[in-house]
Amino acid sequence: MMMLEDQSIEISSSSSELGKVTEQIKLQQIAGELLKISFNSKYMLDALKVLDSEFIHIGFTGAMQPIIMKPQDSTNILQLILPYRTTN
Repeated sequence: MMMLEDQSIEISSSSSELGKVTEQIKLQQIAGELLKISFNSKYMLDALKVLDSEFIHIGFTGAMQPIIMKPQDSTNILQLILPYRTTN
């Protein structure tokens, strides 16, 4: 789950076996409104593993729209991740 707020992104994951983990990461640039969106954490980690860059561009267009992830310094790799619906 991600939430864009005050030049940061909050990433949290919860599992009945592992508990809850939350990480907050500062952003270089942000545009748009507050957004809360949910993804399968395995898909997100798989995409991040192949993006070999210090800075990553993540593009959002809406709460139930796919996101695009790509290295800031390359146009050769593009990751598309589909969100899923949650009750909260």
